[in-house]
Amino acid sequence: MPGMGTGPKIFEYLKFPVRYEIIFLSWIPPLGNESLTSYAKRMCKFVKHKNPIFIGVSFGGILIQEMRKFIKCDKVIIISSIKSRDELPRFMKISSILGLHRLIPSFLIRNIESLIHLFYGSKMKKKFLLYQKYFTVRDPNYILWAINSIVNWQGLNTENNIIHINGDKDKIFSINKLKDPYIKINGDHAIILTRYDWFNNFLSKKI
Repeated sequence: MPGMGTGPKIFEYLKFPVRYEIIFLSWIPPLGNESLTSYAKRMCKFVKHKNPIFIGVSFGGILIQEMRKFIKCDKVIIISSIKSRDELPRFMKISSILGLHRLIPSFLIRNIESLIHLFYGSKMKKKFLLYQKYFTVRDPNYILWAINSIVNWQGLNTENNIIHINGDKDKIFSINKLKDPYIKINGDHAIILTRYDWFNNFLSKKI
C-alpha cells in the first residue's frame, strides 16, 4: 500500500520473491467523513489471498494495520511509518487536539507542494519536487481526509507483530519518537525509492 497521495509506482524498484503473487493496492475515494477503520474494511475487498503479507509506506503503513483487524496476515511490514499514537509527531498531536489541520486553506489542499513547504520548509519541498511524479492522487477531499485520519489515529497496540523500517533522517516520522522494535536504516522519508537496494536484499531474505 503506497503512501498518502501516491500510487503503486513507488514500488517500481523493488524485486519481490517470485514465489509470491504481488497485488498493488491503490487509494480509493473516502466516503465523506468515513472513519479509517471503515475505509480499511472496504479496502480489504481487494485482497484475494489468505494469510497475505502486507507492506505499507507512510500513511499506507497505518492503513494496513487497520486492515489487519479484518484479515489474518502472515506478516505486516511498515516503512517510513508509525505503529502507535505515541510515535506521532508532537505537532500532529496538537493539530488533532485543536483541529488546526481543518483550518488549512483550500488552495494549499489542492497544492501538495505548498502544503509540504508550509509544514516542513523549503528543503523538504525541493525533495518532494524530485518525487512529484509519484503523487498521483491529488483530490482535495481525499487529502484532507487522509491528514485528518493520520493526526487522529489512535494505534492498535500490536507493535510486537509488526516489522517496522524507518530512515534515520526521516523528517516526517522521526526515529526519535519511535518505540522498539524497529529497524533503522540510512535515509529519509523516501527510503522506499532511495534505498531500494537495501529493501531488495531484505525482501529476498525475510519474506
